[in-house]
Amino acid sequence: MPLLLVAACGPGKSVYVYRSDATVAEADKVVFDCRVAAARNVPSDTQVYSTPAWSTPVYTDCASNRGRTSCVTSGGFTMGGDVHSYDANSGLRAEYFRRCVEAAGFSLATLPNCPKDAVPPGLRQQLSGQLRPPQPEACIVQVTAEGANLARPDELVQKR
Repeated sequence: MPLLLVAACGPGKSVYVYRSDATVAEADKVVFDCRVAAARNVPSDTQVYSTPAWSTPVYTDCASNRGRTSCVTSGGFTMGGDVHSYDANSGLRAEYFRRCVEAAGFSLATLPNCPKDAVPPGLRQQLSGQLRPPQPEACIVQVTAEGANLARPDELVQKR
């Protein structure tokens, strides 16, 4: 699961892990190590539930015409009863992750993701070194499996 899935920040936003003296490779290692630690120390607690089920009443309508009777039965449809599941520990695991990253001296900032089609060829390579400080106009570019860096608007391909 890449860094972009670390926290639910809404559509198009992700968590950027930053420390002023760190590289993308160091952030990648910290994010990976903290994700593993969070998974190990806060295991999944899957809860399963179902929505209430109900059925429409069954009724029959009959009509006679010239000595012939015809009947139509309708209803009896069952609705609901859907089964859902969720991980009751997901919030606790996210908090563990956040604290682990901060204990390693990194901070977390929520910023928009760069549109994939706006990242020009070669930009990921340029962003693979030193982490850039969070800036309001910047967006996140995934550089490694777990590490990301920031791109400025002037570095992106502008759509017409």
